Amino acid sequence: MKKAGISPITKPFCKGTVIDDRTFKRSLKVLLMTVVFGIVFLLIGQVFVGLGIIGKTLNVLSLIAVAIYYYNDGLGAGVDDVAFGEIVFAQEERGSSIDRRNRAYHPGKGWMAVFFGLIPLLLLTDIFALTTQKQTYTLGVLPDWLEGYVYDTDIRLALSYYHQVPKAHFSDALRVPVRILLMPYLPFFNINDPSQMLILERLSPLVISVIPTVYSFGYMQGPKVRAKVHAGIKEGVLKKKRKARKESKRR
Repeated sequence: MKKAGISPITKPFCKGTVIDDRTFKRSLKVLLMTVVFGIVFLLIGQVFVGLGIIGKTLNVLSLIAVAIYYYNDGLGAGVDDVAFGEIVFAQEERGSSIDRRNRAYHPGKGWMAVFFGLIPLLLLTDIFALTTQKQTYTLGVLPDWLEGYVYDTDIRLALSYYHQVPKAHFSDALRVPVRILLMPYLPFFNINDPSQMLILERLSPLVISVIPTVYSFGYMQGPKVRAKVHAGIKEGVLKKKRKARKESKRR
């Protein structure tokens, strides 16, 4: 019968502040990761679109891989902060102090990193979502053989539509960067349907925030994973002791 492993061991640690001197660095990393992943999907997205259901499956797997990356990055930061908090607690128990106590773990640190990292993108997508309009298409250039009828009073009003120039909107300048951020999700929509694209664009602030938020959940698992690390260390020590006892008995 397999022996049960050692239960997680939670050591006391000091809690830091929700924002510290590394918040900007972590926020910048979240921002860069979000932009880079959008560019990567821009490069490979056309391949996924052309593969039908296989392409959508690959796209889903890619999104899962990106989410796991965010989760593990947040998890690593959380574990490091808990370890730092344990050092601070031990130092204070001995009557000494340690610099930058605010660096210790706080459950809100991950959320702050994501929030500040996404602020530039949320400002961009919020403005775009409020100003975007359904895209329409013009008929194009009037055929040469109809040019002579432009001056005909009976049909010139019907042909005047060809000479209408669509007005440029402020949202048109924002559409390119927003579409890059939305590239990971475009395969799930019909890009030829203006109504579906309008819905996606209106929801863009929410959509681009979903996967980066996984970073926060990973960070919050820091204390649990740190407790498992302590249990693993203790189990390793016990194994060495058992091995040493067996060797001593053989002698």
